[in-house]
Amino acid sequence: MVYILDLFYVLILALLAPFLLRRRAKTGRYRRLLLPKLLGTTVKSSSQKPYALFHGVSVGEVHLLEPIIRSFLQHHSGWGFYLSTSTDAGYDEACRIFGIENVCAAPFDFTWAVKRTLFSMKPKLIVLAESDLWPNFLTIANQVKIPVVVVNGRISPRSAKRYQLFKSILYRLLLRKVTHFCMQSEHYTQLMAGLGVCSNRLTITGSVKYDRSSVVISPDTLGRMRQELGIHTNQVVFVAGSTHAPEEEICLQVFQNLLAKFNQLRLILVPRSPERFVEVEHLIRGAGFECQLRTQQFQKSEVYNKPVILINRMGELGTVWALADVAFVGGSLCTTRGGQSMIEPAGLGIPLVFGPHTWNFRDAVNGLLHHNGAVVVHDQAELAFQLEKMLTDRTTAAAMGANAKNYAHSQLGATHRTVEVLTQIVEESQ
Repeated sequence: MVYILDLFYVLILALLAPFLLRRRAKTGRYRRLLLPKLLGTTVKSSSQKPYALFHGVSVGEVHLLEPIIRSFLQHHSGWGFYLSTSTDAGYDEACRIFGIENVCAAPFDFTWAVKRTLFSMKPKLIVLAESDLWPNFLTIANQVKIPVVVVNGRISPRSAKRYQLFKSILYRLLLRKVTHFCMQSEHYTQLMAGLGVCSNRLTITGSVKYDRSSVVISPDTLGRMRQELGIHTNQVVFVAGSTHAPEEEICLQVFQNLLAKFNQLRLILVPRSPERFVEVEHLIRGAGFECQLRTQQFQKSEVYNKPVILINRMGELGTVWALADVAFVGGSLCTTRGGQSMIEPAGLGIPLVFGPHTWNFRDAVNGLLHHNGAVVVHDQAELAFQLEKMLTDRTTAAAMGANAKNYAHSQLGATHRTVEVLTQIVEESQ
């Protein structure tokens, strides 16, 4: 079967090659780390200590895995780890957090690439963030008896419908080869059980993203960021984070209208994808605003005159959220994304607004709305109305932020519960 899949992958790559080459020329993607992905990653280590291989697709999954990795190593001090990622942005962020010696490119799901990676690393445990399952990878891990655990597991409604159509194939190729699933909620656990996974391989651990929301950002860090961005203490900050097209354009139009009433307002845009940094810069200038880029150095007199700030480098959204007086969480006004995480700004006590398309964060949204910790808007007009309302009535907005923070902090503990499961799996496999 694995060799049939290899042939299938080759055919798919051949068919997609013209599209991928065009996208590579346009965005710069698919250029870096191509050989390790195609051929597999080799690791040169003389250490005899056991290793765990953690895998996260991109930046969001790297951040999700960070507290799990640190907690796991505290409980297993004699272990080492590797962290694999699939995207350039994820790789760069992983290197920034953990150092290049612990980070590698995830192999494509060809048998030769997977075998070379796993045989070189010889991990005693594989931990996959959320839902990135590949048949050859799981088959080979099973063959060499490496336990595989999915952490922070979830299934989107769209995926659940597709999975039901191919339930038996999905279970045979993927799900039965996973040792254990640590799921975010009872809802996701029931969906997984409906696909054939036995209850003894399912544990509800909660979402690790809530644990990240409890991280305290020091006043010195915030003060330094405010100074570097040129934000006065008397200025009001509107952050639009993890945005996708056309959300930046919508936020710019709303911001332009709000400036007539709130002349001390600043807008910080943080696009979700680094490939769109230049595009968003052009949108800002096209809307008639001077644009301050995070990567540029300005004299203070220049910085203070620029109403819109574009964060055009990765890894800073967590601190930027903490600067916000009001915030919009992206991926929620476009119909195809399913929302980006609102948990981190909620944990910081920021008054939140997001769109209706948030199925990736179903439980978090329901909890925040139930506790009056956020507002849903359906279009540009509603976004403008709710932001103006929050900026006018700061007491009510602060109460909403406090509600969001209390709810987020009530959900803590997923990291601890996840590491307990990982420890149990390790002990059973020895």
